[in-house]
Amino acid sequence: MDSNIGLLDRRLKNNKIGIMNNNLQPVIKILKWSSGRVLVFFPYNLNFIEKIKIIKGYNWHPEEKYWSFSNPNGILAKILKVFEGERVYLELNQGGSE
Repeated sequence: MDSNIGLLDRRLKNNKIGIMNNNLQPVIKILKWSSGRVLVFFPYNLNFIEKIKIIKGYNWHPEEKYWSFSNPNGILAKILKVFEGERVYLELNQGGSE
């Protein structure tokens, strides 16, 4: 596992960063790496799972519990579109080789 992903995974498990807001409502966390790869995190929610599966090219990472997309061409706009109306936390241009 990439060290950046491992660090993020530990932060998410230890602090629940970006997953729940102060009102305990689910939040979708999207990280866009400088390479164009996009990672999507959210708490278990069947509605969110159905939405993310609409987008072609997804990969589910069961051990780390996140979704990823390798093809940067318009993927961020597609993700934002399917989660329109949901609480989204977005971080752009993460460093590293992801």
